[in-house]
Amino acid sequence: MHKMKLAIIALCFACATPALAQPQSPAPPAQPPTTQAQQSAQLYRVIVWPTGPEGLATPPNRYDMDIVGREISYSGGKDGSYVIPNIPPGHYKLVSMALADVEMVGEGDTTFDVTNADVTLYLTVGGLGEVQGVARLDGAQSRVP
Repeated sequence: MHKMKLAIIALCFACATPALAQPQSPAPPAQPPTTQAQQSAQLYRVIVWPTGPEGLATPPNRYDMDIVGREISYSGGKDGSYVIPNIPPGHYKLVSMALADVEMVGEGDTTFDVTNADVTLYLTVGGLGEVQGVARLDGAQSRVP
């Protein structure tokens, strides 16, 4: 019986004694892998440098920007560039109109891709043409509204 008490006491003492091991620092929390959804959530800027149209009596004093199929906001810089923020990766078409006061004087477009960085576009806007002439109606005459 006496030996049994000593064995139980020894067993309890061994359980309460910490192991002689080097202290370990806690492991840093594991970073979850980046998912495709997180990568596509990255947004970029499109910087547009429009020019033209050439040969106008009154040069354009501003350009309107539109990315087809998207609602965008943009700001014009004093250096002549336009910045369109918050564009996710994808394939886009940019349409720009040149305006002199309230009159549209030119239009141009280009397609571009946003992948993993800001995009800079140099867009030449062409002038608008005019049609002159006489229209003749062949056949029955009707009233033109």
